[in-house]
Amino acid sequence: MEKIWNGPRYQELRWSVNSPNPPPACKTCPIIRDINDRDSYMIHEAETRLATH
Repeated sequence: MEKIWNGPRYQELRWSVNSPNPPPACKTCPIIRDINDRDSYMIHEAETRLATH
C-alpha cells in the first residue's frame, strides 16, 4: 500500500485535488481542502477537538 500511495500516480492525484483546477468530481465535493489547514484533511479529528473545547 505504501508503494502505491507514494507512487507517481497517487502523488499526481493528491496534487491535482489540491490545485486551483481539481478533477471534476473533486470540484463538487462538499469537503473543502486547504493545503495550509491540517483540519481540512482530518475532519473527524477536527470535529472531535472542537467538540471538546
